[in-house]
Amino acid sequence: MKNLIPFIVIALFASCSGGFSGVEGEEEKADSLGAKHQDTSVNATLPDIDSMLQKDVMDTTVFDQKSVKELRSPGGVSIEILERTEQGTSIGKGDVVRIKYKGKLPDGTVFDSSDPIGMPLPYFVGVNMSVKGWDDALPLLQTGDKVRMKVPAKLGYGKKGYGKLIPPNTDLVFEMEIVDKMKGDKRPSGLVVYRTVERSGALIKDAQAVSIHFYGWIYSTGKLFDSSHQYGKTHDLVIGLERTLPCWDEALKTMRKGEKAILFSPAALAYAEKGIPEVVPANADLVFSIEVVDVK
Repeated sequence: MKNLIPFIVIALFASCSGGFSGVEGEEEKADSLGAKHQDTSVNATLPDIDSMLQKDVMDTTVFDQKSVKELRSPGGVSIEILERTEQGTSIGKGDVVRIKYKGKLPDGTVFDSSDPIGMPLPYFVGVNMSVKGWDDALPLLQTGDKVRMKVPAKLGYGKKGYGKLIPPNTDLVFEMEIVDKMKGDKRPSGLVVYRTVERSGALIKDAQAVSIHFYGWIYSTGKLFDSSHQYGKTHDLVIGLERTLPCWDEALKTMRKGEKAILFSPAALAYAEKGIPEVVPANADLVFSIEVVDVK
């Protein structure tokens, strides 16, 4: 299934040039971030990152380990618990978990799997990096869970389906293992960096030219507001210039060529109180998935 992986974030971790999108109707609304970086401000007082990540956390329930067999999410995802350990920890919005999975059609045909990327999929919960059914169901699960989820079409690919692989109005089945929860690098500025692919080599420095691929989501709504992939090319920037988002500058100086990361950025390190009219609201916290393609 090379190059046919249907979740936005997989394109970065599998080094694919594109892929399916679990978010409909967003890509045509956003202009390139490169044209929007000039008025970034960091004068706002930085909030406490722990409280920020926890304020919107979805309610989770600690279940009796022996009795739980089936659950149902608020949106209607049916979840069969295949295995649950006593050491599992709850999952909520703002967590980054690593997931092994297979996606199947009702007849058992496998249309997607984490196997091709050779590692569990790093997944930021709550911004619809995948189909909406994942974010609806994950807050009911725990690390270590092995489950089978039946996702109704309305929380999958809906009326459109996806090409020849997923017919319109098709319910989906996911066999999933929540491997663990990633620990982010919480920096004094409020930025949180989750390193998903690491490489050896020199760290990126000020004044270096860097080419990246990225996706950007609004944390509060889960809306995908921009992506370099929709333009079919990398986004190029120079570290240390005022035109660059402060969160990108700070994160990239901790990274190397070939590395990938998920970022949680407080508004003050992104578009602050100005936002981007009709694209990013004022004072919006953002989530980015980035890949360092080249460093010069």
